[in-house]
Amino acid sequence: MKNVSLGFKQEHVIVGNIDLEYKNKALATSKFKAILNQLDANPYVKGVTLSNAVPSDYYPNYNQFYDPETETEIRTRYGRTDDDYLTTLQIPLVMGRDFDENLDKEEARSVIINRTAMKALGWYTIEGKQLKEKGNVSVGFPVVGVMEDFHYENMQNTVKPLVHFYREKNALASHRFISVRVADGHEQSVQKLLANGFENIASKRTYQQDYLADKVSAQYQLIEGMLKTVNVVALLTIFISCLGMFGLIAFMAKRRIKEIGIRKVLGAGVPRLILLLSKDYILLVMMAAIIAFPIAWYVMNAWLTSFAYSINLEWWMFGLSGLIALLITAFTVGIQAVKSAMANPTKSLKTE
Repeated sequence: MKNVSLGFKQEHVIVGNIDLEYKNKALATSKFKAILNQLDANPYVKGVTLSNAVPSDYYPNYNQFYDPETETEIRTRYGRTDDDYLTTLQIPLVMGRDFDENLDKEEARSVIINRTAMKALGWYTIEGKQLKEKGNVSVGFPVVGVMEDFHYENMQNTVKPLVHFYREKNALASHRFISVRVADGHEQSVQKLLANGFENIASKRTYQQDYLADKVSAQYQLIEGMLKTVNVVALLTIFISCLGMFGLIAFMAKRRIKEIGIRKVLGAGVPRLILLLSKDYILLVMMAAIIAFPIAWYVMNAWLTSFAYSINLEWWMFGLSGLIALLITAFTVGIQAVKSAMANPTKSLKTE
């Protein structure tokens, strides 16, 4: 999930939260324009966009839209972006055009949809197409472009239909985020420029910024925490099991010390004695594996079905885990078995 292509370029993008409840909106807008001018003049800034959503942080609510010609209806997420969103995040445009501040004033109500939305509507072209919101039949939204699908949610979910509405860059109150693509190695200087600029704007909240890549990775903190916990518990379980097996084989070897001595005197070799002491434990591990494999398959398969993109469980995964368990058992038991098998049989027979 963390290495697959997401449909956009997350590297070297700084995301600042600009939903700060400004005390004087007119003055804040004026100072914000100065920040935008500084960014435009900065040679290390490759793109600037304002939006009310960024990948990993789209509003979870949905709207119902439909094609007024065919009455085909889709349930879609939506966001509001300026005309530089796609270029800054490097999201490919499949069809039509990007937003244009000269053509797409707010009253024009232009929208861009993703490829999944176009397929859901059954469209092969967007020429002359528009959407209407269910419950608001008087207003139409001309579809001016189709963007390639990108993962605006985490990879646990499939890409769902998405609609972008146009909002001009200077509409500070209509956006939540400013995203800035920066040349590699110059991120800190741009972060400082943004932080200093927003410090001079009176607001009720504190300006915060982060890398887009970190925001995307943060979506998987819960899963990573679960996996780390499982790994720790598994290692502790294996360690405790090994201690138990080691103690048990030591106890059994002590009880059978005379038997081992007699067998050795009668010609039993070290490998045969090791097999004598180890076979019961090896059989127990094999029986445990036979019981555990179906349970593990059922539980893991049920968990994986909650992910839109996941691996397939293969037989060799269970076979490998069983082999590892046998090797751990053989090593643990083998240490004590070798020690007992190598002991002097004369001393073993004298033991009371």
